[in-house]
Formats: sequence, C-alpha cells, structure tokens
Amino acid sequence: MALYIISGHKKGISSYQLAKDIGTSQKSAWFMLHRMREALKENSPELLSGIVESDETYMARKFASDFVGLSPEEVDYKLNNPIKNKGAVLGLAQRGGNIRVFAFDESKGDNIKPTIKANVKPGTRLMTDEAFVYRRGLDEYKHEAVFHSKREWVRLDVHTNTVENFWSVMRRGIYGIYHQISFKHLQAYCNEYSYRYNTRKLKDAERFILTLGKIEGRLTYKNLVNNGKANKQNNAAQTA
Repeated sequence: MALYIISGHKKGISSYQLAKDIGTSQKSAWFMLHRMREALKENSPELLSGIVESDETYMARKFASDFVGLSPEEVDYKLNNPIKNKGAVLGLAQRGGNIRVFAFDESKGDNIKPTIKANVKPGTRLMTDEAFVYRRGLDEYKHEAVFHSKREWVRLDVHTNTVENFWSVMRRGIYGIYHQISFKHLQAYCNEYSYRYNTRKLKDAERFILTLGKIEGRLTYKNLVNNGKANKQNNAAQTA
C-alpha cells in the first residue's frame, strides 16, 4: 500500500502525510521514503542521444545546525558564500526521452563536463545556455547555445525549455511538499524526481509494478543518516 501511494504522487508525498495515511511514525515514514528513493537509482542507464539539453540550478539549503563545531571564521565564510552551500544540480534531458539529474557541492566544469561525457553519446546535439562552463572541453558534441542574458530563449529548435520545465516541477515539489532539504540527501531527491519524469507516460498501476521490480538490496538507517560521504563517492564514480 505504502509503495503504491509513494509511486503514485506526481510531486511526492511528505513523511508526515505518509505516516498519517498508513498509520506509522513520521520517522518510519521518512526512512521508508528514502529506501524507495534508493531503489529508484539508475544503475546501468543507456547513454542519452539525439538532442540533449543541459542546465544547472541550485536546490538544497543549509541550516544553522551545519555550523555546529565550526570556528567563527568558518561560519562567516559559509554565510558569505551562499551558492557553495546550496547544492548544485545538473540536469541532462533527452528530448522525447529521459532525464538524468546529478547533485554536486558546487557548479563548476570539473563536475559538469565529466558528467556530460559519461552520460551523453558523442556526436549528440547538446543544447545549453551561454554559461562559461560549456564553452570549452566538449568538442565531441554538436554544441549550440541560447543567450538568456540577451533575452534569447528559443532560436529555431535551440533551447533548454525541456530541462527548465523539469526544474519547475521539481522546485514545486521540493518547496511545496518537502519545504526544505539538505545537500546530504539531495541526490536521493534527484533520483525520485527524475524517476517520476521518466515514467510520466505510465499509468499508476504500471509505475507501481515497475517500481516493485526495482527494489533490491537493503538501505540501513545507519547508512542513510551517514551517507554524505557516500553521495560524493557515488557522483565521482558516475563521472569516471
């Protein structure tokens, strides 16, 4: 029952609401949701091809508890460099196909370019905005860009509207359902929302059966609450 409820919500369901629906504690519902997000990871995805859009944004938020134990100088640095503390997210969307979403501590070429190369087939038309990170090092792709700074959103079939539409759905889910998330679990939420997008054409019963078949292994509570380092290692492996 819980799995059907979780997989059927377009924008997600909070642990408080799930706990109320199935009659359990909020902590148990939170753990249940994260175990489902773990199952939704794509372990051996095919390379994206055709026309692929790439875009970055920021999703996670930091809280005062993250500053516990830091010196006043370290706290001042974190407060004065807010972008690094939000959690960068890269989206790669194949038009008419699937999307892949990756979380990083910051948006920079050392993170973005290897991820594109590991997930997008060479020779693909790559659509981006004018961000500096895309200007070099992607010669194996047919790179085309729109210049948002010049209020250019679409030029013929060159645009990033597909991935930006995905961001709008994910943001509404994050801010409207979960309200706030930390970088520690950001990749798990990326897995959840990309899975919902990639199964958008399925009926609820079909999505439930597909989700049920993806469940394997076991995420322990200890691993869940101490997964910050593991998330960085997984992202590094995805870009290797």
